[in-house]
Amino acid sequence: MKKFIFLFFMFFAFLGKINASYLELYRINNTYSSQYNIDSGDYYSYRQNRYVMDGRMVYCVEPGVDITTREYTPLDLSYSSLPIDVLNRISLIGYFGYDYPGHQTDNYFLATQELIWETVGNNEVHFTTEQYNMGSIIDIDYEKNEIISLIDNFNVKPLFDTFNVEGILGDEIVLTDANGVLSNYEIVSSNNDAYIDGNNLVIRIKEIGEDELILSRKKYDNNESILYDAYNSQNFMFLRVPDERISININGYIPYSSVSIFKTGEMLSNYVSGEFLYEEKGLSGIVFELFSDEDIYINNNKIYEKDQLIQELVTEDGFASSTHLPNGRYYLKEKKTDNLFILNEDPIYFELFNDKSEVLKYDLFLRNERKPIIVDISKNGEVLDGTYQGLEGVEIGLYSSEDIYNYRNEKIVDKDTLIESFITDSNGRVYEERNLPVCSYYFKEIKTMDNYIINDQNFNSKFDVNELRYYLDEPIKNHLKRGNIVINKLDINGNLLDGAYFSLFDENDNVVYSGYSVNGVLNINDVLYGRYRLYESVAPYGYIKSDSVNEIDISEDGVTIYVDVYNEKLPITSDIHYYEGNISIFLIIFGFLGIIYEDKVKAS
Repeated sequence: MKKFIFLFFMFFAFLGKINASYLELYRINNTYSSQYNIDSGDYYSYRQNRYVMDGRMVYCVEPGVDITTREYTPLDLSYSSLPIDVLNRISLIGYFGYDYPGHQTDNYFLATQELIWETVGNNEVHFTTEQYNMGSIIDIDYEKNEIISLIDNFNVKPLFDTFNVEGILGDEIVLTDANGVLSNYEIVSSNNDAYIDGNNLVIRIKEIGEDELILSRKKYDNNESILYDAYNSQNFMFLRVPDERISININGYIPYSSVSIFKTGEMLSNYVSGEFLYEEKGLSGIVFELFSDEDIYINNNKIYEKDQLIQELVTEDGFASSTHLPNGRYYLKEKKTDNLFILNEDPIYFELFNDKSEVLKYDLFLRNERKPIIVDISKNGEVLDGTYQGLEGVEIGLYSSEDIYNYRNEKIVDKDTLIESFITDSNGRVYEERNLPVCSYYFKEIKTMDNYIINDQNFNSKFDVNELRYYLDEPIKNHLKRGNIVINKLDINGNLLDGAYFSLFDENDNVVYSGYSVNGVLNINDVLYGRYRLYESVAPYGYIKSDSVNEIDISEDGVTIYVDVYNEKLPITSDIHYYEGNISIFLIIFGFLGIIYEDKVKAS
C-alpha cells in the first residue's frame, strides 16, 4: 500500500502537480542514539541529527528504518498506517516539542524524538556522547517531563456549571471554569457580546433566540501536520494538534411570559370484574402549534405578524412549554394527538400581560377524550341452496391474544381471556363500540342456532389504526347440521322386502324425500336438522301397507337413525274363492263331457 501511494504521488510529481520536499540533516555534535526494541530484540545505534523539510522541524517515526533518499512526498497525516491513538499522542508530543515557545534547544529536540520513538514502538532509547551506548548519557529528563506536563494539561478542558445558557435580553451571565484552563482558549464565534476575563467567560445577551458560542484552544501557529513519505526509506512527520473547539448554547429571550401546557387523557389502569378501568394521565407526543392572534410589538418593533406560527410544542408526560413571549394575544391549535384520542380542533385563545422583569408562566390544562373501539364482524349461515346469509342470534366472543399490561407495565389480563361477547343482529352482523384497550385479540364462536354446527375456530382479528376498528376480512360461517335415515323394510318374519314406497314429511307437511326400498333398505342421506314423519305410501306386492307413522328427530350433526317397518301378507279374499270355484265347475263339466264322450265311443 505504501509503495502504491509513493508511486502514485511520484507520478503526479513528475507531471509537475506535486512538488517534492527535500530532507536536510543537521548534525548534533557528540550525540548518538541507541534503541533497543523490546518486542523484536533489534538494536540500533546512529549519529543523531536534527531533520528539516520545507523549513519545518520534522521527526523520525519509523525507528530502525534507514534513510535512503532525500526526496519526499508531503501527504496528509491520514495516509499514515499508525493507529489513531498513536497519531494523537505523537501529535501532542511534536506540538509541545522543539517548536513550542522556549523549547528551541537540542535537548528539547532529543526529548521530543525519544518520546515519539517510545510511543510508535516498544523501544528503550538512550542518547550518549559515543555510539553504541558508550560515553556519557545525555540527560533530557527535565525536557521530557516538561513536554509530558504540557500534554497532560492540554487534555484538561474548561468545565462550567452549564453549557446551555438562557437569559433575558440585556442580561450579563458569568461562567467560571472549574478546571482553571480557560486562559488557553479564545472566542472565535458568537452573535452575543462575550469575552474571557481570567478564568471567567462573560456573556452579555444582545440577541433574541438561539446562538452558539465557540471557544477554540489557542495555538502558537496555525500549521497542520504533514507526513513526509518516501519509498523504501525512513518516514518523517511534522506534527501539530488539530483544532479543538468547545460549544456553548445561548438562548436570549424577552422578559415576559411563557405558556405551559398540561395535556391529559385516559390511560389503561386495571381490569376488574370484566371491565377495563382507566386513569387520567399526562399524554406524550401531542403536538400543538402556537400562533400570534395579532401583530405583536416590542418597543415599537414588530416581532410577530398576526397568525404567524411562532413555535411547535410537543408534550412529554403531558407537559410542554413555549419560548418566552412578549405581551399580546395568542392562540394554540392541536395539530396532532395520539390516535387513541380525539383531536381537539378548536383553537384555544389567551392573552398575556406581564409588567414585571421576570418571566411569568401562563398555564393551560387541556384534555383529550379517548376514542371508542369499534368491533365489526359478520356471521353467515348456510341455506338450502348452498349459499350463505346473515345469521341472527349467534354469540361470538372476543379473546385476548396476548397478556395485556397497563400503563405501569403491570399485567392485568392473561392471554386467552374472554373479554367481551356479542350477539349478531338480524343481518348477522356485530358493529358496536366498546371500552377496550388497543391490544391483540381473536374472535371465537360461543353459541349458535340449534340447527347449525358451532364453528370453534379462532379467528385472529385485524385492526384498522385509523378507525380504531377490530374486524375480519370474511364472515364467520356456520354449516347446517345433517343426519342420515336408514329404513329397513321387513315382513313379520324379519325378511327384507323390496318395492315399498316411503315419503318423508317435515314439520310443515312438506315432502322432503320419496323413494322405494331396494334389497329391503332405503337410505335417506344429508337430512337437515329437524323433526320428521315417515309414511309408507305403497306396500310391496302381496303385503298390507303399514299404517304406522314414524317420528324421526335429527338433532345432532352426523347422526344415523335406523327405522324398521313391518308388513303383513294380504289374506285370501272372496274374489279369489269365486275364481277357484269356477275352475272346479269347469273341471266337473269337462269331466262330465268326457264320460259322455267315452260312452259314445264304447257304443260304437
